[in-house]
Amino acid sequence: MVLEQSLRCGRRRLSQDFGYRKRRSCRRYSERNEYRHRYDTALAINTMGVKHVMEFASRCAKLELVLLASTAIVNLGEGIMLERPLHQYRSYDGQSDLDISEEMAFAEAKLKELVCSNASEDTIRRTMKKIGVQRARKFGWANAYAFTKAMGEMLAYEHRSRLPVVIIRPTATISTWKEPFPGWIEGVNTIDIWVTNYGKGLMKFLVGDITSFADIVPADIVVNKMLCIVSCHPQGSSDMIYHIGSSTRNPFKIHELIHVMFRYFSEKPYTNGEGDVVMVKPPNVQAAVASFYELMDIHYKVPLQDMLRHGLSTAIDHNRYNQLKREYNLTVTVAETYWPMALIKGRFDDSNMQRLIMMMDEQDRELIPCDTKFINWEKYLMETHIPGVMEYESRAAARARL
Repeated sequence: MVLEQSLRCGRRRLSQDFGYRKRRSCRRYSERNEYRHRYDTALAINTMGVKHVMEFASRCAKLELVLLASTAIVNLGEGIMLERPLHQYRSYDGQSDLDISEEMAFAEAKLKELVCSNASEDTIRRTMKKIGVQRARKFGWANAYAFTKAMGEMLAYEHRSRLPVVIIRPTATISTWKEPFPGWIEGVNTIDIWVTNYGKGLMKFLVGDITSFADIVPADIVVNKMLCIVSCHPQGSSDMIYHIGSSTRNPFKIHELIHVMFRYFSEKPYTNGEGDVVMVKPPNVQAAVASFYELMDIHYKVPLQDMLRHGLSTAIDHNRYNQLKREYNLTVTVAETYWPMALIKGRFDDSNMQRLIMMMDEQDRELIPCDTKFINWEKYLMETHIPGVMEYESRAAARARL
């Protein structure tokens, strides 16, 4: 049996660490987007960071477990996506070789080339993000974040015979269900990019398959499952991958999320910094990237071009143009970042996690609630999550005005 005091202390420490990492990476959407998709930065953190952790762990004399956090999007596909390692040093489909050292050298060479050409910081940032997309898609991953996380997993698996390595793959992590209190959040993540910008009236168009699953999991469930793994993972077990999500135990579809978003902001509309109440309409959700871009042309690009052609002669004209351009840039950026996840046709198997939960006694299962099956998604989103996200946004906006 696990000691209650130790578990509570560990859960609190993990919650604090989880929040600390979220605060650092989620100051602003643009910063997070750069972190995840600028190739050199993502390689340094997500891939080489694992290498350094493995080197440190190999020097620990009484090491019992190395628990590494990856992401479920390293393994996107159709059907049931199993808890199994990726192809080692191979592309996602296993058909071509992948040399991590070459990827590091490639990124360093490109960065050096940009610096030597006296490129601006903005040019360097945009170029490295573009390279990240290109390299990821060359090897079969959705973006640089998923690609560099996948390479990190490969480096960790290389040490499997020498170190007790376990990898967790959380899906879209959102605010807490219960602890430290319902709705605790320290950043805007994943589906919250949709939620907050839709509620503010800035994002009217989305890319997503409404019949697909919005695989979400509260942050405290992620922490509890980490504690469960630390406490109960069998030594010498061949299982090393744990999916942490909800699409198998308690499926929640994108059309249900869209319905909840519209219902919430219809009942509790957002009030902006100027005191204007923002009234929303149901978002226009496109199941194909091509049709999304057609709508972007009709609703944004053509009107923006017309406004420039006729001239921006007044302050009102400038404000209208800037507002429309802001909506366009935000909508396209979010779509390009999240469409691979919003269009997937699969669910994440979590059999390893369920077996581990069944190994716990009843008291421990009550002490460390891990099962998303008991969450009423609509109630949780309407009464806990969305209010928590919007409260966080309000605080962030107030700090920005200081």
